[in-house]
Amino acid sequence: MTDIIIIGGGVSGLSAAFQLQQQGVDYTLIEVKARPGGHIITAHQDGFVMDGGTFAFARPDEWPLLNDLGLSDALFHLSSAANKPLAAFKHGTQTLTDTLQSKLTGRIIQRMAVTGLGVADDNSGYNVCLENGLAMQAKGVVVAIPARYAGRLFWKMQPQVAEALESYHYDDITRVALGYTEQNKPAKAPQSPPSVVFSSLNSTEHPARVPEGGMLIQAAIRVPLSSTTPEALVQSICTSMGWEQPSASFVREWGEADPLTITSPPAALRSINDLLPAGVGVAGGCYQFLPLPQRTEAARTVARNVLAAINT
Repeated sequence: MTDIIIIGGGVSGLSAAFQLQQQGVDYTLIEVKARPGGHIITAHQDGFVMDGGTFAFARPDEWPLLNDLGLSDALFHLSSAANKPLAAFKHGTQTLTDTLQSKLTGRIIQRMAVTGLGVADDNSGYNVCLENGLAMQAKGVVVAIPARYAGRLFWKMQPQVAEALESYHYDDITRVALGYTEQNKPAKAPQSPPSVVFSSLNSTEHPARVPEGGMLIQAAIRVPLSSTTPEALVQSICTSMGWEQPSASFVREWGEADPLTITSPPAALRSINDLLPAGVGVAGGCYQFLPLPQRTEAARTVARNVLAAINT
């Protein structure tokens, strides 16, 4: 029996695993996809470094995880029209998830779905049922997957939690990166989102992100990619903004990345964790909006809480 099983290998799951590793805990991380990292992905094209997930975030006064990972110099300042201090990763946000993964020495199972959770017959821990029909046992569990998937896991253990999680709603956000050379970039950097269709709009000319003289524009659009195509969406943005076609582009949609906090109570995640049995915790930005730094630290807190519960 392992000490703690972590379900989900996105940035929250990886952060939780790293926290447990720092504390010398035996853990197993299970990820359904072929690559950990969740919605965080970085593409390199013609000298541009473009993010298909989180790009800019409120720069924290402190971010302990970066220091622990040796990434204290990985960020650069990103100016914004709202004069809010924003930051981004010099070499793409995937720097964070790749570094987290590289530091993990515990067991990682990829391409495997978890189908259910249950209390062990002798109450010594929890059964984690896998899609291949096998089951694993752990003293504690951290669930770090989107709410609608997590809800299915809790129907036997805690139906009230399952019902709450399956009622979560999300905005459809597609992230679009546009790379411009010195010859075809807009006359001036975009200052702010032009309409509510844009969830965010940021740009940078940082030399680690663009070829000399170039510009990178990163937008989050409230348009589901299923209703259009990457090419059509890029064309629509450029036409509406009066920009030329970019030299490079990267378009990516992640449906569970942006919760509608209006329909979900502000304290929803805390309430859900309060309802779960000791030794089980839920973490992730899909339950409540948290900037990336706070999201990783929240996941580490959940991991610490689960560990404390199983050691009580």
